[in-house]
Amino acid sequence: MSKRKLIGRGNMKTPLSEEPFGKEKMDTLDIGDMVKWRILSTDLDKESFRMGIITNLFLETMGNREVAIAEILATLTNDEEHVINNSMERVLVINLDLVSKAGGNNGKYII
Repeated sequence: MSKRKLIGRGNMKTPLSEEPFGKEKMDTLDIGDMVKWRILSTDLDKESFRMGIITNLFLETMGNREVAIAEILATLTNDEEHVINNSMERVLVINLDLVSKAGGNNGKYII
């Protein structure tokens, strides 16, 4: 019978000592940026996503750790054509992909 050694278990950080989840990515985003994120779909052959404009960025405690959250005015899904549906959504920043920076022409538009 072989013995397995657990590496790093004794030196694990506690959640309270870690940087907030998604903070590094949040620092690259601004209010007004257009972003997209994937959503769950029942059709596995089709990529489902939403797009929107960031209206707020903040940290929220979930469990014992702070998590970066974006409030987004959802403007488009892949089933609609540029329809503003006026729904505010809260999305984990780590799930966002930048489409276009606010106030600049250096953004990307990748769907």
